[in-house]
Amino acid sequence: MGSPDTGAAIGTPEGIRLTRAKLTPPSRVAHAIDRAAPRLSDGVPRGTRLVLCNAPAGFGKTSVMLQWREQLEQAGMATAWLTFDPQDNDLSRFLTYLAAALGDIGRASDVPPLPASLFDSQIVPSGVVLDLLERLSGCGQPFALFLDDYECVSNEAIHAIVRQLIDHQPPGCRLVIGSRSTPPLGLGRLRVREQLVELGIEQLRFSLAETTTYLNTRRELPVPERDIQALHQCTEGWATALQLATLSLTGARNPGELLAGVSGSNAGIADYLAEDVLSRLEAGVRDFLLDVCVLDTLTVPLCEAVSGRPDCAGQLEAIERANLFLIPLDAERTTWRFHNLFADFLRAQLERRQPGRSTELHRRAAHAYLAQNRVVPAVEHTLAAGDTRMAAELLDAHAETLLYAGRVDTLARWVETLPPDCLDDLPHLRLSYTWALTFLHRYQEARSVLDEFRHAGERQLTAREKDEVLTLGPAIQIFSDRIDECQHAATHNLPRLSGKGDFAHGALCNIAAFCLGTESRFDEAAELLATAKRLFLRAGSTYGWTYSQCLEGSMEFAQGRSAGAQAIYANAFQRATGGTRYSSASAVAAVHLAELLYLNEDPSGAEELLHDYLPIIEQTGLPDHIIVANRILARLSLARHDVEAAQRRLNDMEYLGIAREAPRIVATSRIERAWLAMAIGDLEQASRLLEQARRQAHWAGFGHRIYHGNETEDLELHRARLALRLHQPRDAADILAAQLTALGGTRRHRRRLLLQMLEARALLDLDQHARAQQQFATAWEEAQALGLAGQIQDDRAQLQPLMARLTPGTHTGPTELPPLPSRSDDPDALTERELQVLRLVAEGLSNRAMAETLFVSEATVKTHLRSINGKLGAHSRTQAVALARAKRIL
Repeated sequence: MGSPDTGAAIGTPEGIRLTRAKLTPPSRVAHAIDRAAPRLSDGVPRGTRLVLCNAPAGFGKTSVMLQWREQLEQAGMATAWLTFDPQDNDLSRFLTYLAAALGDIGRASDVPPLPASLFDSQIVPSGVVLDLLERLSGCGQPFALFLDDYECVSNEAIHAIVRQLIDHQPPGCRLVIGSRSTPPLGLGRLRVREQLVELGIEQLRFSLAETTTYLNTRRELPVPERDIQALHQCTEGWATALQLATLSLTGARNPGELLAGVSGSNAGIADYLAEDVLSRLEAGVRDFLLDVCVLDTLTVPLCEAVSGRPDCAGQLEAIERANLFLIPLDAERTTWRFHNLFADFLRAQLERRQPGRSTELHRRAAHAYLAQNRVVPAVEHTLAAGDTRMAAELLDAHAETLLYAGRVDTLARWVETLPPDCLDDLPHLRLSYTWALTFLHRYQEARSVLDEFRHAGERQLTAREKDEVLTLGPAIQIFSDRIDECQHAATHNLPRLSGKGDFAHGALCNIAAFCLGTESRFDEAAELLATAKRLFLRAGSTYGWTYSQCLEGSMEFAQGRSAGAQAIYANAFQRATGGTRYSSASAVAAVHLAELLYLNEDPSGAEELLHDYLPIIEQTGLPDHIIVANRILARLSLARHDVEAAQRRLNDMEYLGIAREAPRIVATSRIERAWLAMAIGDLEQASRLLEQARRQAHWAGFGHRIYHGNETEDLELHRARLALRLHQPRDAADILAAQLTALGGTRRHRRRLLLQMLEARALLDLDQHARAQQQFATAWEEAQALGLAGQIQDDRAQLQPLMARLTPGTHTGPTELPPLPSRSDDPDALTERELQVLRLVAEGLSNRAMAETLFVSEATVKTHLRSINGKLGAHSRTQAVALARAKRIL
């Protein structure tokens, strides 16, 4: 899909339009009392990462959080607030709001540029959030982030982002969450580590003393002590019931009789009291409440449009003065919402008193939002009104904007509420829905919709959209690792492109080049990649260009040109992080760069990059990226003797492969378990796992192809390794000889050299000492010359007998690659002081800690950091470290 008109912007007409009210803490209600809750400024243990306020509706969670916020701000800590609603289950919308909240703390207001393609657009929000977290961490200012109404979240991807926030928040910061239900945020792990503070129902109930203070002092109601005790006992300190009771008691002729009727469950008490409150209101106020209750957010213009009344401003002011659960959402009091419990009650009353009227009210609301050019709430109300035809037409008109804003969850959810035949005469919406399914990794469904689409609606598309259809099929296949089908489709579709869309053309060139690379047809692939890079530069697509670069680098690496690959990866990473540090483009480059760091014995550099980018890698990466990242992280865990962590990583990898319909990810995770078993000496388990893998024939489907993620780690290589460990050198030699024969003259020197060195070990065990030593020495010398010596580090124990027999003085460690040329000339090379600062950054020190270590001011440290970033072409501390490692400066 091409870019929207150049005059558009994300959020216009309705991509992700920020409602500041969601980022503004609600005002504390009148007559509120300070609760006996721990002070977050000094009453929470050091090391706490999460404060969870968890209780059913109406127990005063928000009030306590507001009280905490005031305490923290009085103590000088910056705070940010985000109130959730059901629409925040759209990942991109949630991340955009979260970025805005964190940006308020960091005084950051950068607006991401219009993306060049859908692939570029899907990752902007998550990149902004992670960039802001790093920026906030670097400034050394502690802060607290409040997330209220978290029970609205049901999207696991959002829970994963919040878990990441918990794990990576800067020291001294607080994450405070209010929720009706227990969120899946790894609470057990946080409890064990004493990083969690919880407030539940028992801590939030009003005590008898608080109930007395609230009724007699704050509300100035002359309620006798015995009635207060009775009310407290029957409500069990439930704040909402107490508030409703005070409304009923105000002006009641017989308070004792009213209180006598308060009994039963919380829901029953609320309904009883709310019925009483509603019945006491004037008819005009009651009708107004029932009309506007269909709105999630209330403003005067919206209320006037829905209710048809001219006096809405006065009505809202009167309702707020009467304490009727109307919560102001901004300091100017231009936006309100009802308390969730009261809104639910009013909507139930509307259906009971005026059945069917809500349909008309929702329709009015939809037209009111359309008049404000706000498509998302307009669609929500149109669907609530049951007008699916109008909703489908709205979606057809605005689906592309929603996709460019990354709102794929919302678009898919809406389309799936429509009758199936709605898409028959809306080909643009069908195409957008197929893209959404692809980005959601629902590949089988995407293929089905695309097949239907080809038969029904392709004739109504523009030339550019037809190019997208030709690219979309192979794109779905490459993400789901169906490479035979992918190559056939890409080869067939390339000549059929109209040339109207540079991104679609470049993407199809990349896809075709990938397929050719797995067949070792490197020269043909290189020609396609050159075309792709030219098209992506013209289209302004960082994602497409970075993928072309990294694909070129992986082919260089396969052919043994390690230094060339490293230069390409470093250049790709530097360019990909030029605008925003975190994106699917930078994640692709980070995987490849981390692999080379790992193979050149820089495990800390590799691990830092992979942990930093893993969420994006797993969200947007191809199977090879996911395989390489997870395998390296599992092996690094094993190197720390943390077998359980390594096993968890492989389990997560397998689960992801199943969810993505990517059999090679699943198959690789299973043979990696065998490698893990070999590494810890459980050869019997390794044998069972590899035999299971062989019988299940997962690898047979990959045929003649060799993939980057399995270049030196596939079933046959693991079988040979196990045979060597089991002292079965003849079996190992046969397997390895067969693999060498299969390589032929393919120029896959990386794989060939490893096969030859392992075969030499098998020959040694077969007592062919001279031949073994000669073969190993020749392969080792070539590997050193090509910069590939480091790739044997996971096989070093097997090859040690041969390495020990090398001529004395022969270097047996990983070959040191020459430093990559700096982007600057010598006058701009890093000074010794800048190198000191860079090393401290790599150790994770804050600006303040570096200043204390170097006996300089923080301002001086910041000056050095700016100079370092300028010389390296970096835009962040972590990027500077990564580039320095890639250039062999660190």
